[in-house]
Amino acid sequence: MVTLEEDYDAALIVASASDNPEVLIFNRYSFEGLFSFIEYYQKEVESKIDYINKKALFDNTDALIEICKKDARKIKKLAKIIKSDIFISLDGAQIRQDIVTYNLSIVLDRNGIIKVNESDIWSVLRILDDDCVKSDVTGNKYLAHAKIRV
Repeated sequence: MVTLEEDYDAALIVASASDNPEVLIFNRYSFEGLFSFIEYYQKEVESKIDYINKKALFDNTDALIEICKKDARKIKKLAKIIKSDIFISLDGAQIRQDIVTYNLSIVLDRNGIIKVNESDIWSVLRILDDDCVKSDVTGNKYLAHAKIRV
């Protein structure tokens, strides 16, 4: 058995010269950072700013992007959301209802638009990614951390 120190992000496994090597990724966030995936996600989001603005969900789209750019996980999640079919179907009225239903700490302006601020950013990203779910069996409400669509 081989053990690795905590600060390794990935390992390249080569059994023999003729085998195809395999990469085991231990820390996806850091591994992606090696290849500038973060810059890719930032460019993806910045190239869609007009698309985001057309949804009229935020009081300040630039602030949303700037806050997310400070953390690789946030900008990656925002890029994923914008590329998904979920973002296309987002409805401001339903988002406002879900904020109440799931007791989320998201502040809305007097017109029902999300006021972008750093303290609420994870809640905003979760609601945009359709991470608020209700069990049909128990009626319990959850914030999903992983989803498998069935």
